[in-house]
Amino acid sequence: MDSDLKSLYCHYVDIVRNKIQAQYVREDTQRLDALVILRNDVLTLQALVDELENSEPFTSLVRKTVASFPENSHFGRTSAAQAVGHFFRRSRCYIDVFKNQVIDPESLFHTYEHACQRQERQVTYLVPLQGVEFAESRMDFGKFVIQSFSHRQLNELVSNDVNLYFYHDAIVDTRCLRCPFICCETTEDLIYMHKFEENFYKYLFSPIAAPYTHFPKIVEDMMVILFLYDWSMGDSQFLKDMTPTDPDETSGDSTTRWLRELQIS
Repeated sequence: MDSDLKSLYCHYVDIVRNKIQAQYVREDTQRLDALVILRNDVLTLQALVDELENSEPFTSLVRKTVASFPENSHFGRTSAAQAVGHFFRRSRCYIDVFKNQVIDPESLFHTYEHACQRQERQVTYLVPLQGVEFAESRMDFGKFVIQSFSHRQLNELVSNDVNLYFYHDAIVDTRCLRCPFICCETTEDLIYMHKFEENFYKYLFSPIAAPYTHFPKIVEDMMVILFLYDWSMGDSQFLKDMTPTDPDETSGDSTTRWLRELQIS
């Protein structure tokens, strides 16, 4: 653990608290004066964050972070200041302080330190299956899951609360996604993320054409399993083709038997 880095980090968090909590003092003063100005929370927090990230303490934290983790290739591909700013946004540090919630700088610093050291990331892929219904809300096939999510669960998965404040273009209208999803989690090297970005700009500036859509390999593997499954097979044919290893294998509804056949290890 770099004690100097931790000191700069905790100092910046203290400044974040003082800067944002000063807003509540001004609001209390306005109420005493019987003058209340209704604020736009999103614009207010964005303005405060802009001031904070243009301050010397933030700049010092960024410089020390880059110096402490020279092996982090991510800093060479994007602005280190943007990367540090994204951490404070996506960790909900700014939002929690703005909502007057208690934060633990010690725990946040350990998360920050780990984020600067990691060379891979955890990715969750969600593939909507519109126009189909299943008898069960969640079906586990080992390498992937087919699941229906509530409105609240979807909002949490796509971090809509963070997007509302900082990444407005990334807001997902989850009300339009009332369908089952293919869901899988995987660990990817950060180089893969940079490769995706490079391919994106390559396609963006390439001549207009009609190329095939390229899915991540883990998604393609799932789709192949579902595409090759004989969805037209009747229940009787389903039972005829199965060779159960015990008498109980033939019991249960058609969905359960379908799960058993389709499941992969």
